Amino acid sequence: MRWEYNFSLGRIGGLERKIVPKSVLEELIFSDFKKASSVLKDYFFIYREAFDFDSLFGWLNEEEKFVGNICSSLVEEKMRDFFKIFDGRSIKKDYLEDFFLYLHLLLEKQNSLRIKSFGLPKEERFLLKDKVGELPFKKDVEDFYSEAEKIFKEKKIFLLDFLVEKYILKFWKRMRILQPLSSNSVIFFFFAKRLNLKVVKFLLFYLFLKLNPEKIKEVIKLVYG
Repeated sequence: MRWEYNFSLGRIGGLERKIVPKSVLEELIFSDFKKASSVLKDYFFIYREAFDFDSLFGWLNEEEKFVGNICSSLVEEKMRDFFKIFDGRSIKKDYLEDFFLYLHLLLEKQNSLRIKSFGLPKEERFLLKDKVGELPFKKDVEDFYSEAEKIFKEKKIFLLDFLVEKYILKFWKRMRILQPLSSNSVIFFFFAKRLNLKVVKFLLFYLFLKLNPEKIKEVIKLVYG
C-alpha cells in the first residue's frame, strides 16, 4: 500500500511557522540575549529559560532532537532511521545513496580546509572527477568548493559549517520539487529547521557571551543572502 503523505504535508505547512524569518534574525543582531530569547520564544517547540551556558546549550540541543523526532513520526517506518543523525545508509533508495555521496563530498572539502587553516598539509581528493557527467549534483558540489575556498581565503572558517548545511538544504529543495508527494518534503523541512536553528544557536550564543555581533551578520548573509 502506497504511503499517504497528505497528513504529513499538512503538518509540515504548520511546522514551517517555527522557522525564524531572516527579517527577525536581522532585527536581533545588535540586541541583547534577554530580548532575543523573548522574541524567539514562539519559534521553538521546546522553550527553556537559560540562566547559564550549560542550560542554554542543553535547551538548544533538546530542541534539535525534538525536531528530528517530529519529522521521523511523519514518514513511513523504514525511513525513520534517517533522522537519527543521518543514520539512513541502510535504506535502499537511489536518491538517498546520492545524498550520502553528496554529503561525503561536502564534508571532505570542509575537513580539508579546516586542516589547512591550522597550517597542516592535506591532500585534496575531488572525487567527482571519477564520475564526470554521471552525478546530477556535480555543479552544486563545484559551487560549494568555490564558496568554501573563498571562505578559507578570507579566513572565515567559522562559516564553513553553515555553508555545508546550506548546500544540504539545496539538495533536498531539488528533491522536494522532483517528488513533492513523498518523504522529501519532510526531509526538506528537517534540514530547513536544522539550518535555521543553527543560525539561532549562533545568534544566542554570541549575544549570551557578548561577543562581536558582526559575525552574526555574516552568518545570516551567507545563509539567507
